[in-house]
Amino acid sequence: MKQQKPFKRVVEENESLVDSQGVEEKIKPFKRESREALNISNDEAEIEVLAESSISSLESGIDFFNTITGIIVAIFIFILFAVLADTVATISRIISSGTLAEYIYLIGLSILLFVLLLNVVSNIKQLKFIKNAEHIKNSFRHQKDNFTQEIITLTNTLLNHYEKNSDPELKNGIAIIRDELNTSQIYSEIYKDLDREMLPIIDKKAKQIIRDASMQAALSTAISPIAIFDMVLIIWRSMLLTKNIASLYGFRPGSLTTLILLKQGILNVAFAGIAEMATEVTNEMAGRSVLSKVSKSAGQGISNGVLLARLGYGIMNACRPIESDKGRGSFISSIVKSIIGSMGEDKTMDK
Repeated sequence: MKQQKPFKRVVEENESLVDSQGVEEKIKPFKRESREALNISNDEAEIEVLAESSISSLESGIDFFNTITGIIVAIFIFILFAVLADTVATISRIISSGTLAEYIYLIGLSILLFVLLLNVVSNIKQLKFIKNAEHIKNSFRHQKDNFTQEIITLTNTLLNHYEKNSDPELKNGIAIIRDELNTSQIYSEIYKDLDREMLPIIDKKAKQIIRDASMQAALSTAISPIAIFDMVLIIWRSMLLTKNIASLYGFRPGSLTTLILLKQGILNVAFAGIAEMATEVTNEMAGRSVLSKVSKSAGQGISNGVLLARLGYGIMNACRPIESDKGRGSFISSIVKSIIGSMGEDKTMDK
Protein backbone atom coordinates (compact mmCIF):
# COMPACT_ATOMS: atom_id res chain seq x y z
CA MET A 1 0.00 0.00 0.00
CA LYS A 2 1.35 3.38 -1.07
CA GLN A 3 1.95 5.72 1.81
CA GLN A 4 0.12 9.04 1.51
CA LYS A 5 2.11 12.19 1.76
CA PRO A 6 0.98 14.17 4.80
CA PHE A 7 -0.11 17.77 4.60
CA LYS A 8 2.56 20.34 5.24
CA ARG A 9 2.55 21.74 8.73
CA VAL A 10 2.35 25.46 9.15
CA VAL A 11 5.66 26.69 10.51
CA GLU A 12 5.42 29.25 13.27
CA GLU A 13 7.89 32.07 13.74
CA ASN A 14 11.16 31.16 15.64
CA GLU A 15 10.35 27.44 15.40
CA SER A 16 13.43 25.12 15.20
CA LEU A 17 14.00 21.75 13.59
CA VAL A 18 16.47 19.04 14.75
CA ASP A 19 18.13 17.08 11.97
CA SER A 20 19.40 13.44 12.08
CA GLN A 21 22.78 14.48 13.61
CA GLY A 22 21.09 16.37 16.46
CA VAL A 23 21.89 19.84 15.12
CA GLU A 24 19.18 22.39 15.81
CA GLU A 25 18.33 24.54 12.78
CA LYS A 26 16.12 27.61 12.63
CA ILE A 27 13.30 27.56 10.04
CA LYS A 28 12.25 30.81 8.42
CA PRO A 29 8.46 30.84 8.03
CA PHE A 30 6.60 32.24 5.00
CA LYS A 31 5.52 35.85 5.31
CA ARG A 32 1.83 36.05 6.06
CA GLU A 33 -0.26 39.16 5.62
CA SER A 34 -3.37 39.70 7.67
CA ARG A 35 -6.76 39.81 6.01
CA GLU A 36 -7.25 43.30 7.36
CA ALA A 37 -4.09 44.48 5.59
CA LEU A 38 -5.29 42.99 2.31
CA ASN A 39 -8.68 44.64 2.69
CA ILE A 40 -7.06 47.97 3.45
CA SER A 41 -4.88 47.73 0.35
CA ASN A 42 -7.89 46.84 -1.82
CA ASP A 43 -9.84 49.77 -0.41
CA GLU A 44 -6.93 52.08 -1.10
CA ALA A 45 -6.75 50.84 -4.69
CA GLU A 46 -10.47 51.47 -5.18
CA ILE A 47 -10.11 54.96 -3.70
CA GLU A 48 -7.24 55.67 -6.07
CA VAL A 49 -9.30 54.50 -9.06
CA LEU A 50 -12.26 56.64 -8.00
CA ALA A 51 -9.98 59.61 -7.47
CA GLU A 52 -8.42 59.16 -10.89
CA SER A 53 -11.85 58.88 -12.58
CA SER A 54 -13.07 61.98 -10.71
CA ILE A 55 -10.00 63.92 -11.80
CA SER A 56 -10.47 62.70 -15.38
CA SER A 57 -14.16 63.75 -15.35
CA LEU A 58 -13.23 67.14 -13.90
CA GLU A 59 -10.56 67.66 -16.55
CA SER A 60 -12.96 66.70 -19.36
CA GLY A 61 -15.56 69.09 -17.93
CA ILE A 62 -13.01 71.91 -17.81
CA ASP A 63 -11.97 71.14 -21.38
CA PHE A 64 -15.62 71.22 -22.50
CA PHE A 65 -16.31 74.63 -20.94
CA ASN A 66 -13.16 76.00 -22.59
CA THR A 67 -14.78 75.46 -26.00
CA ILE A 68 -17.29 77.74 -27.74
CA THR A 69 -20.04 75.18 -27.18
CA GLY A 70 -19.22 75.00 -23.48
CA ILE A 71 -19.39 78.81 -23.16
CA ILE A 72 -22.77 78.86 -24.92
CA VAL A 73 -24.06 76.12 -22.61
CA ALA A 74 -22.81 78.01 -19.55
CA ILE A 75 -24.55 81.21 -20.75
CA PHE A 76 -27.76 79.26 -21.39
CA ILE A 77 -27.63 77.73 -17.88
CA PHE A 78 -27.09 81.20 -16.37
CA ILE A 79 -30.04 82.64 -18.30
CA LEU A 80 -32.22 79.71 -17.25
CA PHE A 81 -31.41 80.15 -13.55
CA ALA A 82 -31.82 83.95 -13.85
CA VAL A 83 -35.27 83.54 -15.41
CA LEU A 84 -36.29 81.04 -12.74
CA ALA A 85 -35.09 83.34 -9.96
CA ASP A 86 -36.88 86.34 -11.47
CA THR A 87 -40.05 84.29 -11.95
CA VAL A 88 -40.06 83.12 -8.33
CA ALA A 89 -39.45 86.69 -7.09
CA THR A 90 -42.24 88.04 -9.33
CA ILE A 91 -44.72 85.39 -8.21
CA SER A 92 -43.91 86.04 -4.54
CA ARG A 93 -44.41 89.79 -4.98
CA ILE A 94 -47.69 89.36 -6.86
CA ILE A 95 -49.07 87.00 -4.24
CA SER A 96 -48.14 89.31 -1.37
CA SER A 97 -49.31 92.62 -2.89
CA GLY A 98 -50.34 92.56 -6.53
CA THR A 99 -52.78 94.40 -8.74
CA LEU A 100 -55.46 92.85 -10.95
CA ALA A 101 -53.24 93.13 -14.02
CA GLU A 102 -50.44 91.36 -12.17
CA TYR A 103 -52.79 88.54 -11.19
CA ILE A 104 -53.80 88.18 -14.85
CA TYR A 105 -50.11 88.02 -15.70
CA LEU A 106 -49.66 85.31 -13.06
CA ILE A 107 -52.51 83.25 -14.54
CA GLY A 108 -50.99 83.53 -18.02
CA LEU A 109 -47.59 82.53 -16.67
CA SER A 110 -49.10 79.51 -14.91
CA ILE A 111 -50.77 78.39 -18.14
CA LEU A 112 -47.49 78.78 -20.01
CA LEU A 113 -45.59 76.74 -17.40
CA PHE A 114 -48.30 74.05 -17.51
CA VAL A 115 -48.05 73.82 -21.31
CA LEU A 116 -44.25 73.62 -21.11
CA LEU A 117 -44.53 70.85 -18.52
CA LEU A 118 -46.88 68.89 -20.77
CA ASN A 119 -44.43 69.35 -23.63
CA VAL A 120 -41.56 68.03 -21.52
CA VAL A 121 -43.60 64.99 -20.47
CA SER A 122 -44.58 64.37 -24.11
CA ASN A 123 -40.95 64.58 -25.25
CA ILE A 124 -39.90 62.11 -22.55
CA LYS A 125 -42.58 59.67 -23.74
CA GLN A 126 -41.43 60.12 -27.35
CA LEU A 127 -37.81 59.41 -26.37
CA LYS A 128 -38.89 56.27 -24.50
CA PHE A 129 -40.95 55.09 -27.48
CA ILE A 130 -38.07 55.64 -29.91
CA LYS A 131 -35.70 53.83 -27.57
CA ASN A 132 -38.04 50.83 -27.38
CA ALA A 133 -38.49 50.84 -31.16
CA GLU A 134 -34.72 50.91 -31.64
CA HIS A 135 -34.34 48.01 -29.20
CA ILE A 136 -36.89 45.95 -31.16
CA LYS A 137 -35.10 46.77 -34.42
CA ASN A 138 -31.72 45.71 -33.02
CA SER A 139 -33.26 42.51 -31.65
CA PHE A 140 -34.69 41.63 -35.07
CA ARG A 141 -31.27 42.38 -36.61
CA HIS A 142 -29.67 39.84 -34.25
CA GLN A 143 -32.43 37.33 -34.97
CA LYS A 144 -31.63 37.48 -38.66
CA ASP A 145 -28.15 36.11 -37.93
CA ASN A 146 -29.21 33.61 -35.26
CA PHE A 147 -32.88 32.70 -34.86
CA THR A 148 -33.99 31.96 -31.29
CA GLN A 149 -37.23 31.65 -29.36
CA GLU A 150 -37.07 35.38 -28.63
CA ILE A 151 -38.51 36.04 -32.08
CA ILE A 152 -41.91 34.82 -30.79
CA THR A 153 -41.98 37.57 -28.16
CA LEU A 154 -40.72 40.17 -30.62
CA THR A 155 -43.34 39.19 -33.19
CA ASN A 156 -46.19 39.36 -30.67
CA THR A 157 -44.97 42.81 -29.57
CA LEU A 158 -44.90 43.98 -33.17
CA LEU A 159 -48.34 42.55 -33.95
CA ASN A 160 -49.84 44.20 -30.87
CA HIS A 161 -48.29 47.47 -32.00
CA TYR A 162 -49.83 47.32 -35.50
CA GLU A 163 -53.24 45.97 -34.46
CA LYS A 164 -54.36 49.57 -33.84
CA ASN A 165 -54.05 50.25 -37.57
CA SER A 166 -57.42 50.40 -39.31
CA ASP A 167 -56.16 49.11 -42.67
CA PRO A 168 -58.11 45.89 -43.43
CA GLU A 169 -55.28 44.45 -45.54
CA LEU A 170 -52.82 44.92 -42.68
CA LYS A 171 -55.28 43.44 -40.18
CA ASN A 172 -55.65 40.40 -42.42
CA GLY A 173 -51.86 39.99 -42.58
CA ILE A 174 -51.64 40.20 -38.79
CA ALA A 175 -54.34 37.53 -38.43
CA ILE A 176 -52.48 35.19 -40.80
CA ILE A 177 -49.21 35.54 -38.89
CA ARG A 178 -50.99 34.97 -35.56
CA ASP A 179 -52.49 31.74 -36.92
CA GLU A 180 -49.03 30.62 -38.03
CA LEU A 181 -47.65 31.36 -34.57
CA ASN A 182 -50.27 29.07 -33.05
CA THR A 183 -49.84 26.22 -35.56
CA SER A 184 -46.15 26.30 -36.51
CA GLN A 185 -43.22 28.07 -34.88
CA ILE A 186 -40.41 27.84 -37.43
CA TYR A 187 -38.39 30.88 -36.49
CA SER A 188 -36.99 31.63 -39.95
CA GLU A 189 -40.46 31.43 -41.50
CA ILE A 190 -41.84 33.89 -38.93
CA TYR A 191 -39.11 36.38 -39.84
CA LYS A 192 -39.81 35.96 -43.56
CA ASP A 193 -43.56 36.43 -43.08
CA LEU A 194 -43.01 39.68 -41.22
CA ASP A 195 -40.46 40.97 -43.72
CA ARG A 196 -42.13 39.82 -46.95
CA GLU A 197 -45.84 39.57 -46.15
CA MET A 198 -46.90 42.06 -43.46
CA LEU A 199 -44.45 44.98 -43.59
CA PRO A 200 -44.62 45.36 -47.42
CA ILE A 201 -48.26 46.41 -46.94
CA ILE A 202 -47.01 49.44 -44.99
CA ASP A 203 -44.01 49.89 -47.31
CA LYS A 204 -46.33 50.24 -50.29
CA LYS A 205 -48.21 53.12 -48.67
CA ALA A 206 -44.97 54.77 -47.51
CA LYS A 207 -43.52 54.62 -51.03
CA GLN A 208 -46.68 56.18 -52.45
CA ILE A 209 -46.39 59.04 -49.94
CA ILE A 210 -42.72 59.50 -50.90
CA ARG A 211 -43.60 59.48 -54.60
CA ASP A 212 -46.36 62.08 -54.18
CA ALA A 213 -44.19 64.33 -52.00
CA SER A 214 -41.30 64.12 -54.47
CA MET A 215 -43.54 64.98 -57.42
CA GLN A 216 -45.07 67.95 -55.59
CA ALA A 217 -41.65 69.23 -54.47
CA ALA A 218 -40.24 68.94 -57.97
CA LEU A 219 -43.14 70.79 -59.61
CA SER A 220 -43.35 73.45 -56.88
CA THR A 221 -39.65 74.31 -56.91
CA ALA A 222 -39.53 74.23 -60.71
CA ILE A 223 -42.01 77.11 -60.96
CA SER A 224 -40.69 78.99 -57.92
CA PRO A 225 -38.88 82.24 -58.84
CA ILE A 226 -37.15 82.61 -55.43
CA ALA A 227 -34.35 80.30 -54.28
CA ILE A 228 -34.99 80.90 -50.57
CA PHE A 229 -38.59 79.81 -51.11
CA ASP A 230 -37.32 76.52 -52.57
CA MET A 231 -35.24 75.86 -49.45
CA VAL A 232 -38.11 76.63 -47.07
CA LEU A 233 -40.44 74.46 -49.14
CA ILE A 234 -38.07 71.48 -49.08
CA ILE A 235 -37.59 71.77 -45.30
CA TRP A 236 -41.33 72.00 -44.71
CA ARG A 237 -42.07 69.05 -46.99
CA SER A 238 -39.30 67.02 -45.32
CA MET A 239 -40.90 67.54 -41.90
CA LEU A 240 -44.36 66.70 -43.26
CA LEU A 241 -43.03 63.63 -45.07
CA THR A 242 -41.35 62.40 -41.87
CA LYS A 243 -44.58 62.75 -39.89
CA ASN A 244 -46.64 60.91 -42.51
CA ILE A 245 -44.21 57.99 -42.78
CA ALA A 246 -43.80 57.78 -38.99
CA SER A 247 -47.59 57.56 -38.57
CA LEU A 248 -47.76 54.61 -40.97
CA TYR A 249 -45.21 52.63 -38.95
CA GLY A 250 -46.94 53.37 -35.65
CA PHE A 251 -44.73 56.18 -34.32
CA ARG A 252 -46.14 59.18 -32.48
CA PRO A 253 -45.21 62.02 -34.85
CA GLY A 254 -44.48 64.72 -32.27
CA SER A 255 -41.93 67.45 -32.80
CA LEU A 256 -39.09 65.55 -31.12
CA THR A 257 -39.92 62.27 -32.87
CA THR A 258 -40.01 64.07 -36.22
CA LEU A 259 -36.60 65.66 -35.70
CA ILE A 260 -34.98 62.40 -34.55
CA LEU A 261 -36.40 60.37 -37.44
CA LEU A 262 -35.50 63.11 -39.91
CA LYS A 263 -31.93 63.02 -38.62
CA GLN A 264 -31.81 59.23 -38.98
CA GLY A 265 -33.18 59.53 -42.51
CA ILE A 266 -30.44 62.01 -43.42
CA LEU A 267 -27.81 59.65 -41.98
CA ASN A 268 -29.26 56.75 -43.97
CA VAL A 269 -28.93 58.83 -47.13
CA ALA A 270 -25.39 59.93 -46.25
CA PHE A 271 -24.17 56.39 -45.48
CA ALA A 272 -25.98 54.53 -48.25
CA GLY A 273 -24.24 51.50 -49.67
CA ILE A 274 -21.85 51.92 -52.58
CA ALA A 275 -23.87 49.51 -54.72
CA GLU A 276 -27.08 51.47 -54.19
CA MET A 277 -25.37 54.77 -54.97
CA ALA A 278 -23.85 53.31 -58.13
CA THR A 279 -27.25 52.05 -59.26
CA GLU A 280 -28.85 55.44 -58.66
CA VAL A 281 -26.11 57.27 -60.56
CA THR A 282 -26.49 54.87 -63.49
CA ASN A 283 -30.25 55.34 -63.54
CA GLU A 284 -29.95 59.11 -63.40
CA MET A 285 -27.28 59.17 -66.12
CA ALA A 286 -29.69 57.30 -68.36
CA GLY A 287 -32.15 60.17 -68.04
CA ARG A 288 -29.68 62.96 -68.75
CA SER A 289 -30.63 63.03 -72.41
CA VAL A 290 -34.10 64.06 -71.29
CA LEU A 291 -32.80 66.48 -68.67
CA SER A 292 -30.69 68.24 -71.27
CA LYS A 293 -33.87 69.18 -73.14
CA VAL A 294 -35.55 70.90 -70.18
CA SER A 295 -34.76 74.29 -68.70
CA LYS A 296 -32.54 75.07 -65.74
CA SER A 297 -35.52 75.58 -63.44
CA ALA A 298 -37.02 72.22 -64.43
CA GLY A 299 -33.67 70.54 -63.78
CA GLN A 300 -33.55 72.10 -60.30
CA GLY A 301 -37.06 70.89 -59.63
CA ILE A 302 -36.13 67.35 -60.66
CA SER A 303 -33.04 67.46 -58.41
CA ASN A 304 -35.12 68.61 -55.42
CA GLY A 305 -37.68 65.87 -56.07
CA VAL A 306 -34.97 63.19 -56.19
CA LEU A 307 -33.39 64.58 -53.02
CA LEU A 308 -36.71 64.36 -51.17
CA ALA A 309 -37.27 60.83 -52.50
CA ARG A 310 -33.89 59.71 -51.15
CA LEU A 311 -34.64 61.32 -47.80
CA GLY A 312 -38.07 59.69 -47.66
CA TYR A 313 -36.59 56.28 -48.35
CA GLY A 314 -34.05 56.83 -45.57
CA ILE A 315 -36.84 57.79 -43.15
CA MET A 316 -38.79 54.69 -44.17
CA ASN A 317 -35.82 52.47 -43.32
CA ALA A 318 -35.41 54.29 -40.00
CA CYS A 319 -39.05 53.59 -39.09
CA ARG A 320 -39.18 50.02 -40.40
CA PRO A 321 -38.71 47.50 -37.55
CA ILE A 322 -36.99 45.01 -39.86
CA GLU A 323 -34.30 46.20 -42.25
CA SER A 324 -35.27 45.68 -45.86
CA ASP A 325 -32.93 43.73 -48.15
CA LYS A 326 -34.28 45.50 -51.24
CA GLY A 327 -32.16 48.28 -52.68
CA ARG A 328 -33.57 51.71 -53.31
CA GLY A 329 -32.05 52.15 -56.77
CA SER A 330 -35.05 50.94 -58.78
CA PHE A 331 -37.45 52.92 -56.59
CA ILE A 332 -35.54 56.19 -57.06
CA SER A 333 -35.26 55.48 -60.79
CA SER A 334 -39.03 55.10 -61.11
CA ILE A 335 -39.56 58.42 -59.31
CA VAL A 336 -37.09 60.17 -61.64
CA LYS A 337 -38.98 58.85 -64.66
CA SER A 338 -42.32 59.91 -63.14
CA ILE A 339 -41.09 63.45 -62.43
CA ILE A 340 -39.62 63.85 -65.92
CA GLY A 341 -42.77 62.44 -67.47
CA SER A 342 -44.98 64.84 -65.49
CA MET A 343 -42.98 67.85 -66.66
CA GLY A 344 -42.80 66.76 -70.27
CA GLU A 345 -40.03 67.39 -72.74
CA ASP A 346 -41.60 70.55 -74.11
CA LYS A 347 -42.26 72.20 -70.72
CA THR A 348 -39.38 74.60 -70.42
CA MET A 349 -39.69 76.99 -67.52
CA ASP A 350 -37.33 79.90 -66.86
CA LYS A 351 -37.20 81.69 -63.59
